[in-house]
Amino acid sequence: LDTNISEELLLEGDARELIRQINNIRKEMNLTIKDRVHVYYSGEIGDAVKIFEKDILKSTLSEKIMKGEGDTDIHVNEKIVRIKVEKI
Repeated sequence: LDTNISEELLLEGDARELIRQINNIRKEMNLTIKDRVHVYYSGEIGDAVKIFEKDILKSTLSEKIMKGEGDTDIHVNEKIVRIKVEKI
């Protein structure tokens, strides 16, 4: 049994945590499943976004996720990411 965590597995964990955080923000904004959003982020999460962009978009009901100015700090597996979720 290999207990070493690969880089890809770490990035997938970052993507899953980002999805969870975005969905929490959606909930706080009282958005429904019909509401679509754009997500802006800055921080050390770009690689996870590049690799798992389709999963993130689908799981968070987002139209776009892109680098940009955020307004909320979140923690993604010991990384601080600034994020903004904007209803469109």
